[in-house]
Amino acid sequence: MLTDVSIRKLPPGEHPDRDGLALRVGTSGTATFRFSYRSPADSRIRRITLGRYLPANQRTGTNQGEGLTLKEARTEALRLRELVKAGIDPMATVKAEQAAAEAAKLAELRAPTFAALLAEYDERELSTKRTGADMRKLVERNALSTLGPRKVKEITRREVVLLLNDIRDAGSPATADKLTTILVRCFNYACEAGILDANPLAGIKRSKSEPRERALNDAEVRAVWCGLDTSGIHRGTVLALKLILATGQRPGEVAGLAWREIDDDVWTLPAARTKNGRAHRVPLSALALGLLEDARALAGTSAYVFPSPQRRVEQPEADRPLDRHSLSRAVLRKLEALGMPAWTPHDLRRTMRTGLAVLGIPHEIAERVVGHAQDRITATYNQHSYDREKRAALDAWGRRLVEITGDEALTPNVVALRGAA
Repeated sequence: MLTDVSIRKLPPGEHPDRDGLALRVGTSGTATFRFSYRSPADSRIRRITLGRYLPANQRTGTNQGEGLTLKEARTEALRLRELVKAGIDPMATVKAEQAAAEAAKLAELRAPTFAALLAEYDERELSTKRTGADMRKLVERNALSTLGPRKVKEITRREVVLLLNDIRDAGSPATADKLTTILVRCFNYACEAGILDANPLAGIKRSKSEPRERALNDAEVRAVWCGLDTSGIHRGTVLALKLILATGQRPGEVAGLAWREIDDDVWTLPAARTKNGRAHRVPLSALALGLLEDARALAGTSAYVFPSPQRRVEQPEADRPLDRHSLSRAVLRKLEALGMPAWTPHDLRRTMRTGLAVLGIPHEIAERVVGHAQDRITATYNQHSYDREKRAALDAWGRRLVEITGDEALTPNVVALRGAA
């Protein structure tokens, strides 16, 4: 019998499964399920094309009806086989069902559900943005169960406001604000695509939630740095959190760090991975290089500095970086073990930026270290790289972190590493 693993290795040709089901693989690699049976009317062998093969791990809530997984194809083949046993030729039944499906699809195009709108908006707009996948997931987690099956034209401003209020009342005002922005843009797209004549969410306001201002003091920095080592958090995640504090870069940028971005003692973030869309060079201090040296021993053959410790069961060979949200989840799970007030991975970045100010690093240099966007005129006319100034700032912060944490174990090997480069 076929399996998802064996299907990936099948040569061109027709490969039988069971209950009359077979998978036909074309020379281009396209795989299509077919059902074969003997007609009850004239005993002739007939074949019905069921649909293209879709690996089980690619089935999502937004691509229902696109292809068939092996399990879905077997279920359909069994259903058709029962029709044959009952003396019914399934060809006419399938044609009628296909006609009904086409009619439903046409109706969906004319008056789509919110789930269909989200899928189209994702394909046309979100997928082109650096954080598009995160935006889609946020909508799926917080709005899809409520709005998903609803026709877009029937969704009212009032029900969306109530949904957002529920999220705020549950203690997540920042999530509600982000969702507000995405939903307004999604409904704007619906207007541009001719689905709606007017946006029912136009003018809806975000709440005036206060931005986080938490920066850890020296005692808390020491507690976090030392406590992470005994917290039970995966070692790769621990090193990623420490690298955020050592470099001041965004949690998502650190989590997705690839070895190809490291050249000797400089980390170059490509434009596609930065918030402002500009490549960003980060000189690496001795402390940061020591963390990377430890990470190298854990990463093995991975292309990523912090490979995900969780591999998909269906694709154990898949190489992917640590998910940035796993950093926050790990901290949240171990807050009690760390024995201090709540903090987030982004607070480590804010702590580092605050530390640069305490060290007397000029504002302009400190802002460039953490990759904050410069105003348009400055970015256009001032092309100085500031590598030397950024290195001095990061080296000073690295030394300060060693003073605070007492962690000098990393430094000697790194000095030797630099000298050999």
